[in-house]
Amino acid sequence: EFYSTVRHINSRLRADKNLSLDSAVLMDAVQRNFGGKPEAMGGVLEVFFSAIGLPLKGVPRKPVVPLVRANINSKESRHLMLLTKNGAALRLLFGSQKLLEHHSTEVIYGSDFPNDQNDLQIMQSLQQIKLCMAQGRTVVLVHCEALYES
Repeated sequence: EFYSTVRHINSRLRADKNLSLDSAVLMDAVQRNFGGKPEAMGGVLEVFFSAIGLPLKGVPRKPVVPLVRANINSKESRHLMLLTKNGAALRLLFGSQKLLEHHSTEVIYGSDFPNDQNDLQIMQSLQQIKLCMAQGRTVVLVHCEALYES
């Protein structure tokens, strides 16, 4: 996450020559790259802001949906992971926010059945993911715990 944060800051500063590293740029970069744990975000922000010497107080935080949308639309972003315990991420991606389009997205569902988690099934799923990525399609993994280690 640290490397991606630095890359994002450099990308923003290169894109806008009039921009300098200020509290808003740092907030955006840290939230985009460390925002997966809301309960830890306060501590992460304090570390970054104090290390760089910028004021944190009064800097507005962006809501999750615009951060996710910016990540999805960015050509320089790393792979986005939305981890939830239920279908909340699917509703966010395909529901009222319309962050992804069904025609350009492949949703791969995993299974908890032991016979569905054998090496052959894992390899087939990985091959499907590689093919989608080569075609520029977005891949959404649902209940694919066996793939996460692969």
